[in-house]
Amino acid sequence: MRTILCAMALFILLPVCSTGQSRQFEDLLQKASIRFTRPNGFDTTAVLSKTGVAYQYALKHKTKQIEIRYYVNLLKERAETYRKIRISTPPGKNPATPDPNEEYRLTFSLLNLNTAADPVRPYFNKVYSKEKVTREFNADWGATMGYAPAPDFAKAYSFCILIGLHKADCADVYIFYLFNKTEVFDDLPMADLYALRFSD
Repeated sequence: MRTILCAMALFILLPVCSTGQSRQFEDLLQKASIRFTRPNGFDTTAVLSKTGVAYQYALKHKTKQIEIRYYVNLLKERAETYRKIRISTPPGKNPATPDPNEEYRLTFSLLNLNTAADPVRPYFNKVYSKEKVTREFNADWGATMGYAPAPDFAKAYSFCILIGLHKADCADVYIFYLFNKTEVFDDLPMADLYALRFSD
């Protein structure tokens, strides 16, 4: 179990080059069957390394102090590989690799651990109902958490709202909203908060 945790933490920590991030992100969305509309008033901003999360895409508002970072973890190929391993695993024994469709809760916790100034005491931590997350994101699971970000992750911001979404055999998506004044986040149009949705 410790080996699995270390491998997952390393995967999350690996940096991604900012060059061509839009093209890379579009490719990830296509592979994950995700529809995305860029929120109004936002421009692409550089993906930073050494932040504790290998997020692939970032947007920054043109006039307001708010940034959105996106981290997409594809599942389809890994899930297919896992099923093949599971079939070939002798009865009574566990597969040598974890089921990627069961990693989202642990990853959500690891992201909080890697990016929060105080991971033990978030401002809030809520799991969406199945009905809500299906209706609003066409996902199978979703959760949100609010906390003060660690300086290494986002030293320019005082608040972070993390949203995690899971769609079996498609992808896990983690969205970080970073800002200093709560009213800036509260004033975002609802369409911007639901800019990303798994395809039907």
